[in-house]
Amino acid sequence: MRTSSKYWQRMRRERMSRRGLLSAASRAGVGAAGLALVGCGGDDDDDQPAVAQAQPQQQQQQQAMQQQAQPQQQQAMQQEQAQPQAQQQAQAQQQAQAEQQAAQAEQQAEQQAEQEQAATQPAEGGPIAGGIYNYPSTDGGIFDPAVVIHGGTSGTVWNVYDRLNEQDGNYRIKEAMADLAEVVDEQTFVYTIKPNVFWHDVEPLNGRQFTADDAAFGLERFSQDNPEFIHTSAFDLIDSFEVVDDLTMRLGATAPFAPLLTRVASTWALMVSRDAVDAFGDTAIASEFDAQIGTGPFIADSRTADAETSFSRNPNWYRGEQPYLDGTRNVWFSDSAIQLSAFVSGQLDQVSSMVGGNPADLATVQDELGEDEVWGVLRSRTTQGSGAHFNVTEEPYQDPRVRLALHLAANREQLIAVSLSTRIPQTLGGPVAEVLEPYGFTKDELAQIPGFRSGAEREEDVAEAQTLLDSTGIDLSNLPPAVVWSGGGGIASNMTQVMQANWSEIGFNIEVNEVGTGDFLAIRSSREGFAFIVGGHSGGADPDFMHEEHHTNGGQNYGHYTDPTVDDLLTQGRTTFGVEARKDIYDRAQRYLMTENPPRIFAGHSFGMVIARSYVKGFSGVAHHGFTGVHLANMWFDGKPA
Repeated sequence: MRTSSKYWQRMRRERMSRRGLLSAASRAGVGAAGLALVGCGGDDDDDQPAVAQAQPQQQQQQQAMQQQAQPQQQQAMQQEQAQPQAQQQAQAQQQAQAEQQAAQAEQQAEQQAEQEQAATQPAEGGPIAGGIYNYPSTDGGIFDPAVVIHGGTSGTVWNVYDRLNEQDGNYRIKEAMADLAEVVDEQTFVYTIKPNVFWHDVEPLNGRQFTADDAAFGLERFSQDNPEFIHTSAFDLIDSFEVVDDLTMRLGATAPFAPLLTRVASTWALMVSRDAVDAFGDTAIASEFDAQIGTGPFIADSRTADAETSFSRNPNWYRGEQPYLDGTRNVWFSDSAIQLSAFVSGQLDQVSSMVGGNPADLATVQDELGEDEVWGVLRSRTTQGSGAHFNVTEEPYQDPRVRLALHLAANREQLIAVSLSTRIPQTLGGPVAEVLEPYGFTKDELAQIPGFRSGAEREEDVAEAQTLLDSTGIDLSNLPPAVVWSGGGGIASNMTQVMQANWSEIGFNIEVNEVGTGDFLAIRSSREGFAFIVGGHSGGADPDFMHEEHHTNGGQNYGHYTDPTVDDLLTQGRTTFGVEARKDIYDRAQRYLMTENPPRIFAGHSFGMVIARSYVKGFSGVAHHGFTGVHLANMWFDGKPA
């Protein structure tokens, strides 16, 4: 029996709707990551307890307060009255600070929304249908959302797929092919599929309705025991993908599962059909363009490797008139200067479809075309960044002292400085991006951690790195080369050169083997053929993505990293409800990864700017990796030259 949708409980014990909770969570700096953490109970007519595990904590606090209030000696009445007054003042001050922070967060979100609206809305009238949207992107040749995380793929081929729920630019969860989940309890989640969702009218789906069975298969497929799948741990606490009826799916977990709602709404959580897998096989879904059939706003048309990829409008998308565009055309550019030239000449409608683009690019094209002809929207809310993975099964990285020495010797200021000169600039960051409030470390907090410090303290870190490396006694004369991604505006190459220079100071000299996108993705996903690999990583809207990256059984643990302390903390993090409790867990996990046993070189997280011609309207914020089909579906042309 399905529970009422009025299951959410608001902080301070006030009731509110699901959408109200989404908005409040975002305004409070919780975002989608906190959506499953604020607390949920039964409907308004039930007396079920909240699931945020607040009661034990409240009882402990109350007991502590009672003990403090019990006088050990006789005290004057004034002293007895002063204590509650001080407590009230402290509580009032904390509440005022919380409200001020929430107001600031809301103001920032509103300013961002106003900026986007002012840049992209027409002077009068509504969306206009028609036109082919031209923008730069590459897919790397690996298409299956269960196999690869690559911003180019999510900006091209993933346009044919769709999600049960989605996230906006502020990580707020929104309904998509399914309504927002009904949370029965900490371990039970119910999704209702919309009745007007259909697969593309292409063999073997032939336009049939999308059902709860499709949703169950699509989610469960990510957890299959396939060595190429990288999200195998994302839903590993879900042991029941129950089809209640044609349009109702119930997920049952073996333990409290705090990040479930965010997981289902992730960019990569796209629905692949059982029909397509049966007809083509997993290998074809991953590598053959013609096997890409989904429920998304665009239908796959043609692909010429290293040249372009084309998609046409899905006339039966469940969002009525959308998409407004007749189709999209992704043009592949390996050189940023040529890309900007193509934009100025009118061959492209937009620049930097993924995480790239910066104010310098905007100034360049506005100087050429005029400020009225180009708009740019800063995309700072991304959790993507640079990924430099150690393979801990390969020498010399089996020794944690080596990894810690290299972590200490890497100059973060220089790493960020070189990234700012590329099309994918970055800001200083640790395991979790600062934007993922409140879990990510701030730049000021990182600046106190060895390896991120500067000045005299950095000299101490380099000296400690030398001591650690010397203590290993390893042979430094024949080190394996680093595998480096050559794409992405050269950011991986530039950062690797910085690390080469930093590490040479302690006698650690490595060569570099640069490879293209397809080869890089294949090598990394295989988890073999490299000792140290430098590219990008996508992060996520909940710190639970660390489980995929650093847990022994994580699907994105490309370097075979294993540490029982980390495993325990990351398991605690995903099975604990409550923002404060989870923050404490993930703070400890991050510090351990940066100071005790690092699995990679943590350097920074990306930000960038979307730049488009003034006739491009309807742009909506993108939270993290890729410029996905749902965002393209919102866009249209207003006065594009013939």
